[in-house]
Order: sequence, then C-alpha cells, then structure tokens
Amino acid sequence: MIASRQLAVGYASNGEESALLENLNLQLKEGELVCFMGPNGIGKSTLLRTLAGLQKPLRGELKGIEKGKLSLVLTDRITATNMLVYDLVAYGRYPHLSWNISLRDEDHRIIEEAISLTQIGHLKNKRLYQLSDGQMQLVMIARALAQQTPVMLLDEPTAHLDLNNRVEIMNLLRKLARQERKAILVCTHELDLALQTADWIWLATLNKKVVSGIPEDLVLNGAFDEVFQFKGFDLKTGKVEHEAHRNKPIQLIGEGYPFLWTKNALERCGYEVTANAETIIKIQTEQTTIWQLQDLTLKSVSDLLAALAKK
Repeated sequence: MIASRQLAVGYASNGEESALLENLNLQLKEGELVCFMGPNGIGKSTLLRTLAGLQKPLRGELKGIEKGKLSLVLTDRITATNMLVYDLVAYGRYPHLSWNISLRDEDHRIIEEAISLTQIGHLKNKRLYQLSDGQMQLVMIARALAQQTPVMLLDEPTAHLDLNNRVEIMNLLRKLARQERKAILVCTHELDLALQTADWIWLATLNKKVVSGIPEDLVLNGAFDEVFQFKGFDLKTGKVEHEAHRNKPIQLIGEGYPFLWTKNALERCGYEVTANAETIIKIQTEQTTIWQLQDLTLKSVSDLLAALAKK
C-alpha cells in the first residue's frame, strides 16, 4: 500500500535541513498491523505526518499514497464536544459526498457498519463531552473506518487509557487489518501490546534509521534492547530483574499459573528459585490450590511468604 525509497523526514528552515529519520526503505502492506516504535522525540510523529501527506519529505520517494486512500487518527482533541457521536463518525463520509453535502442511504449504511465494527452502537446518540477517553478513541477509529480507505495511520491511539481500553483498541486494529484487509500503521509506546498484536514492527533507532522485522526477531536479535536500553528489565523473559538479596535458594515444584505467579512472588521478594535447593515448596492444584512448605499447608501466596519470612 505504501513504500518508501531512501526517504528522509524532518524539517527545513532557511535552506538548512534537519533530518530526524533518513534512508528509510519501508513497506506497509494490506492485511497487516504495523507498530511504529522508538524513544520520545526521535521522529515517529514526523514520519506519520509525512506518510499522511501533511508534511513534505526532505528527500527520497514515497509510492502508493493517493488522495482519498488514507485515513488518519491523531491525538488532537475535538473542540466541538456538544456534537453527537453519530455526527462525528459521519464526517468520515464527507470526502465521498457531492457538492450538496447530503448523506445518502449508502453513506448511512457505511456509518452504521463502522459503528458496529467498533462496537459503539450504545454511544451513537451521546454527546462527545459524555465520553471517556477510551470511548472517544473508538469513535475516532469509527470515523476513519467510515472513510473506507485501504490505509489507516494512527498516532498513539492508546495513550492515557487503562489496560482494558488499550487491549480492546489494539485487538480491534488487528481484527480490522485481518478482516477488512487494511494496511494499518500505529505509532505507539505500548511495547507489551505491540509484541503480542503487531504483524510487523518499525523500530526507530538512535542513528536516524528504522529497523523493521517481526516482533520476535527484534527481541531475539537485541534490536529492542539497543534502542530502549532497558534498565532492570529482561525483554526476552518479559520480567523485571530482581536481586536475590535473601540468600535463600528455594526449589519450587508445581505447574501452570500457580507455579508462574508463585515464582514471580518469590523472586520479587528476594528469593532465588532454583533446582536442588534444600528448602522445597510444593504446589498442589487438585481441587483448590495449596502450598506445602515442609510440615505447613498454606492457602495463599501471601501466607507462604509470611511463613518463609519466619524460617
């Protein structure tokens, strides 16, 4: 849908160029959700605006971008907050209307379809000021869907939202890419969600380049570590690194979620979980979950930690 060749983006002033990202050879394909990531201020929004045609590239070529083929969801606040949700979604149809700006039956059908896809039917007669931030983001996505473009560009659609809304929006975008065969590019800081939902990652590096690849490859080859320089976080395991300050190794025997979360609690509290340790904890999950520590039978992880602290 979109391809760049030796593209450079940034700003020009008084004949001098200031490139934020350069030598970009990127592709955005139909049916794929691409997450564009990188540190703050590195040029993600600038590239997004350039792809959308709102800003001229400094150098290079952009192919595949045609008028009316692209919809854009930015983080700009809507000031007409007394407007109905339905009317805002309807604005997505305006590029398709004739000179009399009159919605046809087909336009109303498309608007209702966009509302249905984003599951905001219960909101369509509400005023914008009545919406939460998460609901407003869904409405803006519905407006972009009503525009019926093969390409969607979104800038931080999950910013300032709670976990449920962040997951809902990313899952929706993934579903739209698959089912509607759209090419969707999302600028985001949601590393955990991007790793689990994106088909492809564009990763802006500190040397003004963009590395692209599937999430798993960029984790394994260290690209994420190099760009974000994680402190106390192991991306390969998805865990915060803890210091085993108690100098008390523990052998944990069990399986499933109780094992994983018990291990998490032990390591968070400074215990080293390792094989062949003298202190043994057994997790049993026949009817209810219980923790066996020597002659003690415990009914919660907090009880287990309290018992360990006394030994």
